[in-house]
Amino acid sequence: MCNDTSSSLLVSVLVPVYKGESFLTRTLQSAFAQTHTELEVIVVNDGSPDNSEAIIKPFLSDSRVRYIKQANAGVAAARNTAIKHATGDYFALLDQDDLWHPEKLARQIELFKSNPQLGLVHCHAAPVDAQGDVLPADPWRPRPTRPNAFQEIFLGNPIQACAGMFSREAVDSVGGFDDSPKLRFADEYDLWLRISARFEVGYVPETMAWYRLHGENNSADVIQMAKAAMAVLDKTRNSLPEVVTAINGQHLHERYGRLYLNMAIAHSQEGLLFSALPYFLRAAWLAPSLTFLRLLGPAGRNRWEWYLQRFRKNRGDSS
Repeated sequence: MCNDTSSSLLVSVLVPVYKGESFLTRTLQSAFAQTHTELEVIVVNDGSPDNSEAIIKPFLSDSRVRYIKQANAGVAAARNTAIKHATGDYFALLDQDDLWHPEKLARQIELFKSNPQLGLVHCHAAPVDAQGDVLPADPWRPRPTRPNAFQEIFLGNPIQACAGMFSREAVDSVGGFDDSPKLRFADEYDLWLRISARFEVGYVPETMAWYRLHGENNSADVIQMAKAAMAVLDKTRNSLPEVVTAINGQHLHERYGRLYLNMAIAHSQEGLLFSALPYFLRAAWLAPSLTFLRLLGPAGRNRWEWYLQRFRKNRGDSS
């Protein structure tokens, strides 16, 4: 790791673009608003058919911008293209519809400087809608990771793409993004796992990034994302068996059960109850308690938790 001052550490910001005209201006503005000014912004136009290029052009007058065009190959391939053209010590992901706090890169660089064992640093990221209004966080999403974070990441990816920063050393060690079609919606998750198996992971607890949820982004496709996450888990179990075998079997079942449950709920919300049934059954088999609580809904879960608290209190009083 580099031991130089933070101001001299170059961060390469990787921005893949495909149909990004709706939010791209604000995204790029948030990159250039960083207090850590030693950065380069590498924009890869991944065969975008819309007006994205016209939006990018005004930013090309800044010498820190590098603009690359390629035929459409997907987000992972565009990120790999950006890495190939990058010269930075660290890489930070910024998708075309996401936003950063001005201190985001500076805070992460501070952590990298403080611990040479870090290969990945992330921050808290909050969801926003198309208008930029903050949305409720997913209550099932895992909490911040520990330095030795592989198991926590495997059991429920807590790291949004726009929240992650990783070192060149880590990429040189584990490779870049897997652009195979089956990982299309989870290529960064795969990278987080490979890095965390070999390096420590740092965390900035404040909200330093916002990821946008809207009808045009991949996050809206819960079924495909769940399938991609399963593909990542299966790949990891095959490629890193020595670290996966240390995970508690029940926790492993719950991880897969949660993904099946997400697919079941997504199908049922579309009115495809017959298609949802096999996923519900798999979820119930692997993670019965989780499935039961999820089906209760927020109000039902709160009521159930209240009964459990009363039961534990009464049991404690009688003992």
